[in-house]
Amino acid sequence: MTIRPHSTVRRSGMSRRQVVLMSLLGALSLITALAFAQSGDDVEVLTKQVDQLLQQRSYADANTKALRALAAAERQFGPDDQHLVAPLNKLAWTYRFLGRYDQSGVMYQRGLAINEEALGPDSVATDRETLADIYRIQGRYGDAEQLLNLALATREKISGPESVDACLSLSYLAAVYETQGRYADAEFFRKRCLDIREKALGPNHVIVGQSLHELARLYRKLGRAEATSFYNRAVAISGPNHPEAILAAIAAGEYEKAARALGLGGPGVGNSDAVVQQIRRTFFGQATDLRWTGYRYTDQTGINSRVGSFPTTTDLLLVGEAVHGNRLWQPFVAGMLPEGGEWKLRSNVLLGLAWKQ
Repeated sequence: MTIRPHSTVRRSGMSRRQVVLMSLLGALSLITALAFAQSGDDVEVLTKQVDQLLQQRSYADANTKALRALAAAERQFGPDDQHLVAPLNKLAWTYRFLGRYDQSGVMYQRGLAINEEALGPDSVATDRETLADIYRIQGRYGDAEQLLNLALATREKISGPESVDACLSLSYLAAVYETQGRYADAEFFRKRCLDIREKALGPNHVIVGQSLHELARLYRKLGRAEATSFYNRAVAISGPNHPEAILAAIAAGEYEKAARALGLGGPGVGNSDAVVQQIRRTFFGQATDLRWTGYRYTDQTGINSRVGSFPTTTDLLLVGEAVHGNRLWQPFVAGMLPEGGEWKLRSNVLLGLAWKQ
């Protein structure tokens, strides 16, 4: 199977110059990967090691292992086989944690091209969304928007315009517009997504609570009174331990509430300087803004679940980035588990802390 550059340009909205850069960076990555390769490397073993290193926040070491995993996969399957998509995406993720977004984009673009050639354009909505999110971080808003509109059109074609599946693209589009300060456009897509989820899942579903939190955060940023009602509805669904609720409490100076939700103290913890400093040392205390840009759900067996069949025992994995002021610090993945009707942060679930680079 051959990946045709002109096909990539037409489908993904890239210029010839961008394709040449992508090819050069891809070749450099391959050379580096081969340099690290060992004849005995096992792709599955290396992938597990990458995950462990990410959990330990050893991003450079995770990147090295991911390069070896890709090289091993290429030796086993060839350069254009679908088996390469998973190691390509894993390598792209390590580059993203390292802030090397150009190289991350190259890996995602390569995986997109392989899947698009093998499966057809109607099967790559998720790949387009992932690549578009890298473009958003890079400030390539036009490229991101083009990819997301293609992804949205695909999801609407397959599942319908009122499907919960369409909300995935809608959420990414809203994130692109929020990053640009195009708040009216962001509001339109956030509200459309909320309406879809309420109709499909019911008004008290946990994913509806997430949409309410997103709108509340947007309205707080704009100083609009609706923020309070949306926030109260969200907390009633998701509980006070949801990350959005914790961040809102910190922003409001309600440190005692935030400390209890973070497990940093009991009912009498108070708003002492020590508590404030302790909160600021945590992930959520470091960030002044959290942007959830993606969602994944796994059931108790670890199998990915679609939103429409969301079981009550499902873990919620939120993908996004932490922002301090106008500066992006670092991407993160936060895993939560519903316990007693509230989303609780579990131990060792933050793969990317918002420490200053």
